[in-house]
Amino acid sequence: MHKRLIYILCVTGLALSPITQCYGNETNQLPLYWELVMQAQPDAEALAESETLIKDHTEVDIIERTRIRPFHKQPKYTETSSQAFCMNCHLPIPHTKNLRNRSFLNMHTTYIACETCHFRPENITLDYQWFDYKTRQLQTGSESLFKVIKPKTAEQKQADKPRNTDLKISPFYQHQPVFLFKDSEQPKQLLKQWESGDLPQRVMARAKIHAPLQTEGPECKACHDPDHQQLDLQQLGATRRQFKAITMHRIPLFFSRYKEDDQKIRIIDVLR
Repeated sequence: MHKRLIYILCVTGLALSPITQCYGNETNQLPLYWELVMQAQPDAEALAESETLIKDHTEVDIIERTRIRPFHKQPKYTETSSQAFCMNCHLPIPHTKNLRNRSFLNMHTTYIACETCHFRPENITLDYQWFDYKTRQLQTGSESLFKVIKPKTAEQKQADKPRNTDLKISPFYQHQPVFLFKDSEQPKQLLKQWESGDLPQRVMARAKIHAPLQTEGPECKACHDPDHQQLDLQQLGATRRQFKAITMHRIPLFFSRYKEDDQKIRIIDVLR
C-alpha cells in the first residue's frame, strides 16, 4: 500500500515531525486547514493575544443538575460533535460571549461544522456538503436533513427521532474535507506536546492553530438572504419551501436591525 509522507506541526511552531496518515487503503492529502496552520507566521499582536487568552483561561464545569428547579424543561446535555477537531479544547456549546445571540449561534452547532463559519480562506472556493463525523461518510442532501419542514401533528412530533448531531454541513476542497478529526494523528501529537510544553510553546501553538480561522463567523445574511447565500441550500437538499423559510427567516431579519452593541430592541419587534 502506497503511503504519502506528511508532516504535523510541533507545539513549538518551529519544528516539524514526520508521520504518515492513511484513510482506508488510500492516502488522503493533508487537509487544507492544516496546510495553512503549518504555513502560518503569527505576528506580535497575534502572539500577545494568544498569551493573554491562555493566561486568562479558566476551566468551565457543566452542571447537569442544579439545586434550583429550572422553569423550562432542560434536555439531556450531549456533545454536538464528538469527533470534531475543535472539541479537543472548546466546549460542545462553544458560543458564550455574545449575550444577544449566543443561543441562536449554539443552535447552529447541531447541524453546521465549526469550519463552515470560521474557516473562510481568501481566494479559495470551498464546497459544502452533508458529512457524518461518526461514520466519516458523505450523505446526499435531502429534505429530511432540514428542520424547516411542514408542520407536524402531535403524534408525528412524538415519533421524531433525536437529531444526529454528528451529521453537519461541512466544507470541502478538491473533494477532500478541509478539517481534521478529533482522533487524527495531528491533534493527538499536538495534545501530547501541549501537555509537556512551556508557556512560549503553547502561545505559539495556539496562535498558529487559530491563524487560518476567522474569530467572528459570517453575518446572518450570509445564509439568510434570498439573493446571496454562502451555502447552496438547494444542492444540500432544501425544497423550495425550505429555501424560502431559511433565507427569509424572521430571527436573522430581527438581528439585522441591531446597529450598535448597546442598542436595545423590544422582543415584540421580531414579529415585524
